Formats: sequence, structure tokens, C-alpha cells
Amino acid sequence: MKEEVFENPSIQILLVDDNRVNQFLGKRLLKNIGIENVDLCSNGNDAIMRITNKHYDVILTDIEMPGMNGYELSQSIRTLKKDSTVDLLIIALTGNASDEDKAKAKESGIDVFITKPYSPQDLLNALKKHAKHEHPTMDADEPRQDICAVKPALDQLHAIFNHNADDVRHFLMMLSFQIPELQKEMTAGIASENWQQVFQASHKVKSPLKLFGNTRLVKLLEDFSEDARNANHTETYSNRMKEISVLLDENIAFIHETLDGMI
Repeated sequence: MKEEVFENPSIQILLVDDNRVNQFLGKRLLKNIGIENVDLCSNGNDAIMRITNKHYDVILTDIEMPGMNGYELSQSIRTLKKDSTVDLLIIALTGNASDEDKAKAKESGIDVFITKPYSPQDLLNALKKHAKHEHPTMDADEPRQDICAVKPALDQLHAIFNHNADDVRHFLMMLSFQIPELQKEMTAGIASENWQQVFQASHKVKSPLKLFGNTRLVKLLEDFSEDARNANHTETYSNRMKEISVLLDENIAFIHETLDGMI
């Protein structure tokens, strides 16, 4: 079934995310709904420079980024542009959906709050609000199609990438390199008691893994990253990391097996 296309394909979008896998995924999802004018950047400071020098209709930003986070970026944009940002839509893309996160989003000037993983329809719904000049903050828990719950993981991936086998292969290859790197960062962070590093790595790895429907691993990572964010229960991290590593290794093996079958 062909994706619904956004009515204004010339819309200018800036996607801000420090995770290259998320950048690739976001750009492909936007392409699926007919949007090609998408610029990418990896941090808030770069985003501010780009916004200063070019007009954008929509900012899609991750929340948890090193340095300037998504809340701070939104506040900076609203302050920088002031009256000229009346029609600028800022969409937060995040793996966290707590009431505190939603309140922070609203206070910082974020218009729409979408939880990862998101679908082309989620983006389309948000952009339609922009086209109608409606900017209510979206409840991250509002009902939406959850493909993971009704389809196997590979069917989900192929649907997301509009059944483009090359895009699915590229996405899986990126994950096959990224997951082991983040796994090492988590382990190293625990060894050096760098809890912020543990938080950043565990938060970054959990979002793409949601696409595989591994609810047990995702829940472990969500709890782990939340504890690491606040440095809670640090004495449990080593044992928890062992369990997480076993499940991550299983996912990596699944990805390699899938890639081998696509050759």
C-alpha cells in the first residue's frame, strides 16, 4: 500500500540528531511521504547556525544530545527568531514519554512531541497540523498505529522503507556497526563510573531496537538509561549490563543473519 503524501512537498525541514542511524531513518521516512528538502545536522550549535542562514518550515530534533539538548535548542530558536517563528513548527523526537518530559517540551517552545520509533503517518499527522497552522503539543501517548505489535520485525522495516531493499540493507548495516560500538561505550562508562556516558549510549541504542519488537530488551534499556541519567542504583549496573549484552549480541546475530539472507 502506497504511503499518503504530504500536500506541500517543497516544505523545508532541518533534522537534528547526533545518531546517524536516526538521521538515515528520519530522512527516509520523510521521503516516503514525498518530502525531499531535508537537511541534517548532529548538534544544537550547528542547528542554530543553519537556522540563522536559511529558512526552515519545520525543525525535527532529538531531545537527548551531547551539549545543547533538544529543549535548549528549542528555547534558543524561539529566542533567536522571536516573532518570525510564529509559523515554525518544532517537533521533538524522543524515546522518553514521561509527564515531566512533556512539560519540559511545552515550556521550551516545542509544538509536537513524538516518541520513537515513529512511523511516516506520525510525521504526516504532525505536518498536517503545521499546514493548518495548528500547533498544540502532541501527547506522546495518544493512540497511533503500532506496526511492531501486529507484524514481524522484518515486515515492519520493509514497510517503513517503502519496501526498498537497498534502504533496509543499509539501515541494518549501520545498526550492525553502531550497536557494538554503543555496547562498548556502556561497558566502558560503567568501568569508569561515567554515568552520563552510560546514559547517552543506552538511550541511543534503544530507539532503533524498538523496531525489532524486542520488548524485553527495550524495557531493560529504558530502565537502565533512566537510572543512569540520575545515577541511581549504580551498584547494579555491572550485573544488568551482562543481561543486556546477551540480548544485544542476539540482536546483532539476527541482523547479520538477515543481511546474509539479503545478498
